[in-house]
Amino acid sequence: MDHTSMSVTSTSTATAAPAMDMGNLKPYFHSETSGLHVLFEAFEVTSTGILIAAYVAVAILCWIERGLSYYMDSISYEGYGMARGAGTRFGRVVLKTVLYGIVTTLRLFYMLVTMTCHTGLFIVVVMGLTTGQLVLEFLKSST
Repeated sequence: MDHTSMSVTSTSTATAAPAMDMGNLKPYFHSETSGLHVLFEAFEVTSTGILIAAYVAVAILCWIERGLSYYMDSISYEGYGMARGAGTRFGRVVLKTVLYGIVTTLRLFYMLVTMTCHTGLFIVVVMGLTTGQLVLEFLKSST
């Protein structure tokens, strides 16, 4: 085969990718509330009262996640072998699976809250998870 007649042309067009439009999201910690939405478009922070409500809602979300995680971990399969009936075991499997889905959703919610990089919301997430864990550790230590 004669390769002298073949020509390879390269059309390299080095174009920079357009910058991603992040809207009002800032990729650094800030305390600005202008255009800040918490999880849902309708939950826009337009006043100090709404910001405080967002703090409370996020703290409650973290406490519920910690409580459900603790409850989910406390569900045991012990004593529910084939001898006692598969229906009870199946019910526990379904319950733990549904709880896992709910807990995962809550975890993703507070991940999205922290991704706003709003300093106050970040602190509330950390404090909500920490205080929730403190209560659970206290409860576990008393049993």
